[in-house]
Amino acid sequence: MSVGDTASYGDAVRALALSLPEAYEDAPWGHPVFKVADNRMFAGMSAAPEGLLVTAKLAPEEREVAELLPYARRARYVGRYGWFTATVTDEETLATALDWVRESYWLRAPARLRAAVEAEGNSATDRGGAARARAARQIRRSEAGRPQRRPPRPPP
Repeated sequence: MSVGDTASYGDAVRALALSLPEAYEDAPWGHPVFKVADNRMFAGMSAAPEGLLVTAKLAPEEREVAELLPYARRARYVGRYGWFTATVTDEETLATALDWVRESYWLRAPARLRAAVEAEGNSATDRGGAARARAARQIRRSEAGRPQRRPPRPPP
């Protein structure tokens, strides 16, 4: 992955995040984070040697899927609150990260802004359905070459 790819992926994340109603960019920790309304963070990103890291808050059902993705992990420090980090290295992982940014905006924005997004017909109202379908395909592909787990033993 080249630096140019990371920059273009970052541009795509930034463009989506800032296109959402009342969203703005801040950098309290030295890397871009995106906030809405009264300082409510809904996404962050940073460059790493392995790719662009995008962090967003996910709904409980989306977290279950994210746990199975090879490029996703619980976010440091805030993972226990439902935040996940995706390592973006290609178009497919970028699409998932963008879906997560939309989902996170939906979860963190005030109700009046969520209603505005719904009225526009924005894909944020999908609430991650496309991401779940894409993740399921990726999981099936990655499990094809992985040995199957043994079922747990019944209790004695």
